[in-house]
Amino acid sequence: MFQYEKEEEKEKNTSSTSQEELKKAARVNAEINESRKHLDPTGEKEVEEYLAEFGHTKESISAAAHAQRVAETEAKKANEKSPEQVQKEKEARREASKQAIERAGASKYYTKLKKDTIFRYGKRIPNLKLAFKDFESKMSREGLEVGTRGFVTALEADFVGLQWGAMIRGEEYGEYVGSASVLNREFEKKKVDAKNTQISKGVGAGSAANLKGDVLIIQQALHKLGLLADTDFASESEAVNNTTSPSVEKDSIQATIAAIEKFQREVLRWGTYDGNISGPGSGTLKAMHSEEIDYDHVQKMIKGFPDYEAKRKAKKEAEAKKKQELAKAEEARKEEAERIQCIKDEPTTDQHIQENFIEQYDSLDTFAKVLIDYVEHNPDLVIAILNSENVEDELSPKLLDHLTDAHLAAASDDLLCSLQDSLSRWYDWAFDRYENEKARIERFVAVEQNENLLESKQGEKRAEIAAEAVNNKNDKRKYRWNTADKKAGKGVDCSHFIREIDAVYHSEEAKKQKDKNGFLTPKELNKYCKTFSLERINEQDKYERGTQKMVAVLKEHGTFSDKLEDVRVGDYVFTGSGKQKDISTVSHVVIITKIEEVDGKKRYYFAQSGKAGAKWNEKTEEYEGGTESVSNKYHIRSNGGLWKKKDGTYKNYFKGGGRP
Repeated sequence: MFQYEKEEEKEKNTSSTSQEELKKAARVNAEINESRKHLDPTGEKEVEEYLAEFGHTKESISAAAHAQRVAETEAKKANEKSPEQVQKEKEARREASKQAIERAGASKYYTKLKKDTIFRYGKRIPNLKLAFKDFESKMSREGLEVGTRGFVTALEADFVGLQWGAMIRGEEYGEYVGSASVLNREFEKKKVDAKNTQISKGVGAGSAANLKGDVLIIQQALHKLGLLADTDFASESEAVNNTTSPSVEKDSIQATIAAIEKFQREVLRWGTYDGNISGPGSGTLKAMHSEEIDYDHVQKMIKGFPDYEAKRKAKKEAEAKKKQELAKAEEARKEEAERIQCIKDEPTTDQHIQENFIEQYDSLDTFAKVLIDYVEHNPDLVIAILNSENVEDELSPKLLDHLTDAHLAAASDDLLCSLQDSLSRWYDWAFDRYENEKARIERFVAVEQNENLLESKQGEKRAEIAAEAVNNKNDKRKYRWNTADKKAGKGVDCSHFIREIDAVYHSEEAKKQKDKNGFLTPKELNKYCKTFSLERINEQDKYERGTQKMVAVLKEHGTFSDKLEDVRVGDYVFTGSGKQKDISTVSHVVIITKIEEVDGKKRYYFAQSGKAGAKWNEKTEEYEGGTESVSNKYHIRSNGGLWKKKDGTYKNYFKGGGRP
């Protein structure tokens, strides 16, 4: 401690002691004065002697008491405050209370403003919440309290578009614009649309010009949509601004190019993506400022892209697998076709039979199994084997052990007869077996005893001919009535088409002509068509339309029923308007190619020559226009209707059907 400090401390202690002695003396003097009232004169002398012992007299004690009273009075006067001081203290307390209220109100308002802003724009600006935390830390370091001018200025500078919108602490109240509406307007200004994405040339990878202004516009749009991260946006836009040349090097905007590619791939889900916006007319740019594209939509698409990509990959793998399976099936089909062709091409010579069959198979059962395919594809070779002297007669029953009724139904009469002869030779030692198998064969030799099966086969053959006609690439005909177009192969109608099917069914020569040219002329129809021959058609002169005459021919020379459930594959079916089933309402004829049951109801699919868009011309009295007439894409419903109209009725109804 310095010397002057010690002296001050000593003086302070001395002053304190004197004051205490004065107070003690004053008390003693008061006691003496009180006791004087009761003491005799001799007592006063004793008091004086007592005081003298301490160096005091009655006068000194009285002076000290007076001095104490004066000091107390002065002290009391010194402690009293003036009216001005009292008023100042009141104002100070009022100001402190006001500041506390403003501080609490500003803090509450800021909390609500922050919460509302994050709620409204948090999805558009993912880092908004973190930005507020960083801002608050900065204000704390700089000592700026909430609601002050410095705080508000920093807030509106750091959050573009956000306005305080309330009274600023320490300033007079004025009119403020609500921050939510202002922020909304600012976002609208920054919205990705055709106005703020106008570029002059391409941006991105490839041959893009990447002019500085264009690149900055695209970077802003990508950043707005959340495709370009804040750090990438800041660094690459700065790199663009610092570029001295008109164009920007691609190496300096790699994140921008990646963002364009991400938009194409993950948002637009394009199969091919190149990270390039080719120009103002680019499909990528148009998609970027389309109505549905905004931050929320972009983020939703990006979030769902992994699932989409997984499904796309799975679909692609499934398609590849299916394609591979189809290729294998096609390869197997070709191999089977080649195998069957080899069977068909095998000669029936004795040498070939001896070397490739008799000598190859020791077991008749194995030999018989091998011959199953030959029964269908090379019956002449089977006949030669059965008639060979070097083959045991037991081969025929062995073969019959493996042949189904379907095989026998499809076999030629010559082959069936050869089997009968072989069984006859085998009869001596297998009488019982002979009787059973002979009866089985005879069921198929006697066609008249199995008419239903025969008719079914004939119907299937007609249906196959109709299917081949539909698929004939040489047939380009349109719906026409006149003979000239039919003769030239340019026109066809429903009755002409059905007569072609019948002609091909009955004549191999007609089939060759149809396969080659795609059509048969009226003259060729009259030559080859048997069921609806010209002679039979002309006999039905009581009917006006050709289709009506065809109904009459079937009733007279075949079978005909007006019940839909009687219809079979290969049947000729007649339709017309209205539900009446008399011949006069018939206007159209088709051939049934397939019958299927869907949801418990049958559908009768057919091939036909339809109008296919051709229109009737009243002046020329002929059909004009249209597309290729022959097709097989329609069916008759179980209620007999076809070509349903808007009112629930049908254009045509089933009238009846039959077969030759």
